[in-house]
Amino acid sequence: MRIEDLIVMSNLTEKIDKFFRITERNSTIQQEIRGGIITFLAMAYILIVNPSILSGAAAGYSWDALFTATALAAIIASILMGVYSRFPVALAPGMGVNAFLAYTICLGMGFSFPQGLMVVFISGILFLI
Repeated sequence: MRIEDLIVMSNLTEKIDKFFRITERNSTIQQEIRGGIITFLAMAYILIVNPSILSGAAAGYSWDALFTATALAAIIASILMGVYSRFPVALAPGMGVNAFLAYTICLGMGFSFPQGLMVVFISGILFLI
């Protein structure tokens, strides 16, 4: 590596450290990266389990589409949480809510999957209010 590359890398790590207040929280970038990898490994099960749960209630949606939606929801929510709060909290679809949507609302109460999603959306709005 050239000296110029190290200086640029140093500036980048300083900016990341300052933005996320890593040193201020008694951590290091290396610890945060390790924590991110461990968090991903701990949460990766949801990429398999969530589409499997929802595929029974989500007629017309392929397992691949449900997998992609789960992954995108987790990625977008985690990035927004990290950038907005500047705190390392990973977010993903909750398994309890997904099971409730699939088994109780859709299969138990007879709502279609889009109707069930609307019920979850409305409950989220009411929660925010």
